[in-house]
Amino acid sequence: ETIMHNLTANAIKALKNTPDATIEWSAKQEGEKTILSITDNGPGLDTEQANMLYTDNSITSSKTGFGLHLIRDLAKAIQCKISVSSKPGLGTTFTLAV
Repeated sequence: ETIMHNLTANAIKALKNTPDATIEWSAKQEGEKTILSITDNGPGLDTEQANMLYTDNSITSSKTGFGLHLIRDLAKAIQCKISVSSKPGLGTTFTLAV
């Protein structure tokens, strides 16, 4: 719940200047796993920002991944796999497999 809340808050911030802004939540069952995703049509993430989910690098600025580090750590704590797909100018999708 906290992860989805944080990802939604991030999407809302990212969509601040996006005309016809949309956020879409999705949930589905695949075998034993529940797959949750949140997609927005915002500006997207650059490679450095997206990589914050996958690296253990130290945080040098709150604008370069502090929130994503927290999300990553929360996902690890509940043994949840998290991934991101983003295209600059087209939006971002975060997917959680529980």
